[in-house]
Amino acid sequence: MKLSISTKTSMSSILRPLILTVCLLAVAAPQANAVSVVKIAAGYCHSLYITDDGTLWATGNNDSGELGDGTTTKRTTPDQVAVGVLTVATGGKHSLFIKDDGTLWAMGLNDYSQLGDDTTVNRSSPVKVAEGVSAAAAGYEHSLFIKADKSLWAMGRNKYGQLGDASIVSTQSTPVQVATDVIAVAAGRDHSLFLKSNGTLWGMGSNDAGQLGLASIDDPFTPVQIATDVIAIAAGWNHSLFVKNDGTLWTMGWNASGQLGNGTNATQSTATQITTNVSPVIAANWNHSLFVKNDNTLWAMGNNDDGRLGDGTTTSHNTPVKVTTDVSAVAAGWYHSLFLKSDGSLWGMGSNILGQLGASALLNQNSIPVYIAGDTVPIIITHPVSQPVTVGGLVTFGVVAAGPNPTYQWQKNNVDIPGATNSTYTISTVQQSDAGSYTVIVGNMLGSVTSKVAVLTVNTGGNNGNNSSGGGGGGAPSLLWLGAVGVMFALRSVRKFQALF
Repeated sequence: MKLSISTKTSMSSILRPLILTVCLLAVAAPQANAVSVVKIAAGYCHSLYITDDGTLWATGNNDSGELGDGTTTKRTTPDQVAVGVLTVATGGKHSLFIKDDGTLWAMGLNDYSQLGDDTTVNRSSPVKVAEGVSAAAAGYEHSLFIKADKSLWAMGRNKYGQLGDASIVSTQSTPVQVATDVIAVAAGRDHSLFLKSNGTLWGMGSNDAGQLGLASIDDPFTPVQIATDVIAIAAGWNHSLFVKNDGTLWTMGWNASGQLGNGTNATQSTATQITTNVSPVIAANWNHSLFVKNDNTLWAMGNNDDGRLGDGTTTSHNTPVKVTTDVSAVAAGWYHSLFLKSDGSLWGMGSNILGQLGASALLNQNSIPVYIAGDTVPIIITHPVSQPVTVGGLVTFGVVAAGPNPTYQWQKNNVDIPGATNSTYTISTVQQSDAGSYTVIVGNMLGSVTSKVAVLTVNTGGNNGNNSSGGGGGGAPSLLWLGAVGVMFALRSVRKFQALF
């Protein structure tokens, strides 16, 4: 979008409320209770997370009941689903979670019995599936879980052998045992991966794009060994990632958007090493991938049409790009991504068209991470900026901050301004005495942060045509802040924000 302003005072007064709206929509964040988030999952267009009190929350698309809140109504802010929850997994349009008593529960789309309840009826409320469960994974139309005895079980669609039970049955409506001695599992569109306690990686199902890393084997209906010395696995739509115990990251499969991170867009049917010093924290979905290095930095590669890589652009990348720091967990949806910081705060980026980022006010494309939930001291995204104004004019300073329940206190020359406790501070009729240095303290129950200094320069007369704010006395300085900072932030995706993480 390009703004052209030829009529100074009248045009600025027209654009001021419009630009304010654009600025706030671009960066507005939901308010959430100040609790730590401990587990996250991202599906087609929905997100689930667990807080440290064991509460499961869900947001986003819900047309098949995948949020488990008893309805099929989409949620644009997080909705409480269950309590006593330990871990969670999301598929295309279904979700799984494990409670602290080891029971596995499922909800959402069930057209291929991916919920494992011996029906093909969608469930908008959680249904109990199994007991003694320790881990789970949800694919596009199938599901897998590991029991406490390390046995692997599967249910749902099996057209390509993704259940790995050696049967030619196209669907398993109840769980079937697949393997033993399993410690981790991942599910893609039509393929599955699992990791044994001896570090061997196994796969089954579709291999049409080389996602199993088996150049000479098509669609194995029983598990086939892929690699050794593996400590972490992730499955995307038609691609796969794994980390070895030496910290090397390996990828294979479909690569049309560069999601393998190997510098090309060519499909790769055998595993290729991408980088080193990678932690076991990795994620993949439709056509993008995420991983965390040992220094807790988050990296991303692949499709970025809606900003799901979070690097401040909508440019896709076929090599890893650094996104942010201090990350402890990641999750990849179809068009969005989530990450968890070490302070227990949850952040997201990418599409929010169905509310999957948990805020109805956000734009459909969010190329810069936005706060969703959890504990964090406020983080200032947009600082107030210095402005010149003519005596008698109007000036507005503003700040945009992320974090739960922020409070604001504006200061002039380090002294509190009485009543100035909003995110913006306006002086409607500027006097020479208003000149000075302005800051704002943004706080919450966890702490506070002070903005950069914004200097107000008051001009004493007459040269309105040369005023850098656009002239004309009233309103133009507000246009300077909102236009030059707000719109540029929203539409040009300022990369400097990444340093805040």
